[in-house]
Amino acid sequence: MPLDRPAASPGAGEGSLANPEDPKAERGAAEAATPEPVAGLRRGEGKERILEAALELFSTYGYDGVSTTDIAQRAGSSQSVVLYHFGTKEALWRCAMRALFAKVGISPRFDSPMYKDLDPVSRLRVLLRSFVQTSARYPELGRVINREGLSDSDRLAWLVEELARPNYAVFESIFAQGAAQGILKPYPPTMITFFVQGAAATLFNLAAIVRKLMERDPLSPEVIEQQADMVIDLLLNGLLCAPPETGEPPRSTS
Repeated sequence: MPLDRPAASPGAGEGSLANPEDPKAERGAAEAATPEPVAGLRRGEGKERILEAALELFSTYGYDGVSTTDIAQRAGSSQSVVLYHFGTKEALWRCAMRALFAKVGISPRFDSPMYKDLDPVSRLRVLLRSFVQTSARYPELGRVINREGLSDSDRLAWLVEELARPNYAVFESIFAQGAAQGILKPYPPTMITFFVQGAAATLFNLAAIVRKLMERDPLSPEVIEQQADMVIDLLLNGLLCAPPETGEPPRSTS
């Protein structure tokens, strides 16, 4: 159901929990909770709705800005049901992140033989278009990375090592391979990866301000396609090495 900014819960922000930051308190509440069935939901659907609500709120307001009560309200459920299914807020956050990366993960696709047979520039072109489309479909990805990446934490370490690193590695390997073959300029692969991903996804991560400035919906199919064409054209023409015979960088086509 539609909901404005999650209202701050009483006390420390976790509703009836005496100390929401204490995992033991959350586990105790979860063990004591008797989940109330929601009419009209198929088995497992309520848990899926909780995950979707958690991802939306965590990506918008950050981990510390959201309580399990907020998530329950957005999901049309109750805090007792949330805690019954996930135990703690941190466990729910990790489940939501796993669900997100299961949808956006690029490593399994681009490590397949079908893509490995392509030259680095062709692989990069396909990868860039795919990343733009994925970022538009799941803007929560960029928002979570931007929020968690602001400060070092155990959550960030887990997110990088468990989920994010394989996605970064796909980009880094293409940039390194292209530089080794003299096709792409030899910038540090990790730096290019952040540069490229920021250029590709910012339009969707900041959709609210983009709508005000462009007076167009950045998530419309035509804008997404235009963004993909622009990213491929501008980035490839900047990264490709100039052919020795002309001294001019080759023009890429989308």
